[in-house]
Amino acid sequence: MALVIITAINHGLDLAHSYGHRSPGVHMSEIYGDLYAQLEPDRYGKKPGDTTVPMERWGVGMALEEMLEEGLQRRAFNTVTTEQVIRPGEFETLHTPACTRPRELRTKGCGCKCGGGVLYTPDLFITSMVNDISRIGEIKLNSMSAKGLPWKLGQTYDCFDPKVDKYVCQLKSYCKHIGTLYGRLYSFSMREMVYFNEPDIFRGWDIEFEQWELDEEWEMLRRHGVTMKILT
Repeated sequence: MALVIITAINHGLDLAHSYGHRSPGVHMSEIYGDLYAQLEPDRYGKKPGDTTVPMERWGVGMALEEMLEEGLQRRAFNTVTTEQVIRPGEFETLHTPACTRPRELRTKGCGCKCGGGVLYTPDLFITSMVNDISRIGEIKLNSMSAKGLPWKLGQTYDCFDPKVDKYVCQLKSYCKHIGTLYGRLYSFSMREMVYFNEPDIFRGWDIEFEQWELDEEWEMLRRHGVTMKILT
């Protein structure tokens, strides 16, 4: 009688580089990633046994996030006639007028202490066809519980659960440099999918910031980048 033969193999996929182009240089994610690894080490710090960046775990998340973006772009967003949604690609923060870095050293992704030369890639640009409001959209694939997150459709809230502070920080920084007060956060919870709590699997929130919030958030990130020598 023949037996099934099963052999475990190395899949050979470079998941950390499977989700698209990423220019060399200093990326905004390095700054807020380092900040929140210090603020919330249990959530964002290195896991036991990690001696370097957990590229495979990070790569899986990024690859799945990009597939989710692409799927939403092709299916859901194209059915909404009141909004235009695009994936905008990569941007770079501008050097300040008072920047002392020589112009010949202001190369792409240089990560200057003035805050210029930092690369970032918003997931989405969302433009309303009704009132011309432009939003920065971010999609987050995560393993968090939906407990504590705003959930009543149409109801206005003035804060999020602190567990999504990192996502809001990212969104504020992108809005600051793109020049809009409006953002949208999508959250896709793998944890809720496992527990079949379907209304909580995929959620979305429109967010309106004040300009001072964006300015304050970016200055805090810039100072952290300088302190940690990410920005030089």
